Order: sequence, then C-alpha cells, then structure tokens
Amino acid sequence: MKRVVMLGGGSGSRDITLALCRERFEVTRVVPAWDSGGSSRALRASLGILAMGDIRQALMTLAHGEGRAGSVVRFFNARLSESADPADLRAEFDFYASGAHPLLARMASDIRGAILSHLRLFGASIPDDFDFCHGSIGNFVLTGAYLALGRDINAAIRVFRRLCGIEGQVWPSTVADDVQLSAELRDGTGVVGQDRVTALQGEPARIGIARVSLACGAAGPGTATAPAGPPLAANPEVLAAIRGADVLLFGPGSFYTSTLAHWQVPGIAAAIAATAPQVPTGSCPACGIQSIARTGVPTANSGELRRPQLRDRPR
Repeated sequence: MKRVVMLGGGSGSRDITLALCRERFEVTRVVPAWDSGGSSRALRASLGILAMGDIRQALMTLAHGEGRAGSVVRFFNARLSESADPADLRAEFDFYASGAHPLLARMASDIRGAILSHLRLFGASIPDDFDFCHGSIGNFVLTGAYLALGRDINAAIRVFRRLCGIEGQVWPSTVADDVQLSAELRDGTGVVGQDRVTALQGEPARIGIARVSLACGAAGPGTATAPAGPPLAANPEVLAAIRGADVLLFGPGSFYTSTLAHWQVPGIAAAIAATAPQVPTGSCPACGIQSIARTGVPTANSGELRRPQLRDRPR
C-alpha cells in the first residue's frame, strides 16, 4: 500500500481523500491549526486552543472514505442550531451531553461512555457566555478529549480515531495553541487572521497577497490567551509522516491559508525538500507551487482527479 500525505485544508481536499481511500492508499492528512472562523473561532476565543474544525473535518472525511460512517460519525457530524437565543442553544447542547440522543443508544457502552465523558468535560470548561451557535458536536468532543489529555492534540486525535474506527491519520502541522496566520498585501497592508485573509474582497483582493506568515502569541481581540508553550515548530507526527511518504499532495483548497501556510511552519519545508515525489492538486498549479514540486511528477488539475503514478524510492 502506497503512503500518501496530503497538505491542505479541512474540507477542500474532501473529494481527493475519498478517492484515495477507495483506491486503498494509506492516507495522512496534514491540516491547519490556525483557522479563526466558524465554530473554531468560538473555541479559540473561549479556551485559547488551536483550531479543531479542520482536524475534525478531515477525520470525518476519512471515516466516510473508509466506510465507517456509522452512529459515532453521524453523532460527531451533528451541529447545534443557529438559534439566536443562548438559553435555547445551551439546552440543546445539554441534550447531547445528557446521553439521551438516540444515536448514542446504538453505540457500544464503552464508546458511548468515552464520548459523553469528553462532551461533559467540555461543557464544564467553557464560560457561561460561550457561543454555541451552529457549533459542531465533533469539535466539542475532540476539544474535551484534548483538555482531558493535558492539552495534547496528538493524543486527543488518537482517541477520536479509535472512537470512529479510523485507520487513516490526521495531524495539524503544528501543535501550538496560539498560532495565528497573517498576510501582507502587495501594498504593505497587513491582514491578521485566517478568516479575514480568506474573506478578502474588493480592492484588497485586487491588490493581492505578497506573503503569508505564522506566529505564536498573535491572538486577535477577544481571543483567550493560551498557556505559555514552546515557539512555533512542526508537529513531530507530521515530520515523521512526510519522511515516510511515497508521495506528497498539496491542496486543493485555499492556496494561501490552507496550503502555502504549512510551509511557514519551521521544519516542514526542509522535510518536504528531502522526501518523496510531490504533486500539486486542485487549484494549486495555477498558483505556482509546481516550481517547488519536482519535475516528472504528474499533476491533478482543477476539476480533474487523476491517480498519481507513484514510484518507489530507496529506503
């Protein structure tokens, strides 16, 4: 079985992940830890943690690709409503955490017990004014596991994978809690936050992005301060996956925030340069990343997924 490592976002690489699973490749997804929008925004603002959304999304995609989309995955894919009433949203969350949801009754008792334990720990850890709006139950369970395991995201992911029965792997490229993405436009203007960079429109979008960067301790207004930790560095699990890969895939997804940004994590670029054939996918060829990829490797163009011609390399 060939080992494929894909560096991209949480949802943009869904179709390619599903295709690779169907072909029975050994898939590892490397996803951002700096998402600052959606459900991840509320979690990061309240608890000072790295982004959970892309991790959970990639794990759910692997579960579907491996044919493991049973009651556990359906429960993790559930979201709270978009009600504007905080009391109603809290009551909705409490229903899931009470164990009364019918999907929980279909699970083995040990799996159900672990899920409820993590969900209840999450509920006990958030502030009274936490924004539950459209919150992901899977994100809440993953966060609860993360808190229960001493804020060790790799350990929490292993627990989450066992609960779902997933064989493939998902790792954030860095485990830093307070990592934030910034962009510098071609006129020198700075834009802080993944969600703001992704949402560029009008004149800023026309000016274009000159470069992106990552930094720790660069939390925006209203974001909880993460406990002091080591400086920005690559996740050791990611470095090991890259070193053992038969091929690396880049994208598809947002080029600047979900693909190029991974290269800004110290250690990632050096590991990539020393390893397997590299294949830009989706919209990435148009963005110039093929100048980084080695020559002679086939490319999956936008709208066309082709099975990469993998070749063995000396071990």
